[in-house]
Parts: sequence; structure tokens; C-alpha cells
Amino acid sequence: MFIQIDPTENYPEYSPEYVMSRVHVLFQWLCEGLENGETCHDAITSRYPFISSPMTGGDVAEDGEYNYPQDPTLYPLATFENEETGERVFFYEYSMVAFYDVESQETKMYRMD
Repeated sequence: MFIQIDPTENYPEYSPEYVMSRVHVLFQWLCEGLENGETCHDAITSRYPFISSPMTGGDVAEDGEYNYPQDPTLYPLATFENEETGERVFFYEYSMVAFYDVESQETKMYRMD
């Protein structure tokens, strides 16, 4: 399983160890779910006990850049792509995670803190 650290090169000061410390639990849930045949979305959201509806009002670009009106742009700390399901997962600061469907270009954004 491959996770790309700082895919947009906006965090040169962050070591891979630091990034993984920020996304560790979410990535662990992703790995567990994928081993059980789940989609990326289900792998993470089914393990988070306080899941709510996806966040609305923001846009996630294909490279993971997240824009919400009147907020600074967020760039992903890490990205995972599941080529089998066509899903891309973007991990951000503040325990935010976006699930991007490459085929439909649909995105679901959650905050999991």
C-alpha cells in the first residue's frame, strides 16, 4: 500500500514521519478496511464513531487542493489512490479527509477529530 507524502509540495518543512503522525489513525483504518474488501470511503467512515454527513460548500480539486469560501486554501498532507476502485483519498491538517471518485469526479469531505 502506497501513500504519497506532500503530493502538492506545499509542506517542505514536514518530514514523512511528521505527516504520518498526523494521518496515522485514518491511514490505519484505510488499510484495515481495504484488507477486508471495503471501499476507501467505507474503510474510514465506518470506523469513525462520530461520523456525520459530509461537509458542504467547499471544492476539492483533482490534486487535492481544498477551497472553502473565505478560508485559506488547504493542501493535502498525503494522498492515497486505489486504482482498483478509482478512489483517491486526501488527508489534511485538522483531521480532515476527502474521498475523490476519479470517474465521477465526486468528492466527499469529512472532519474526523
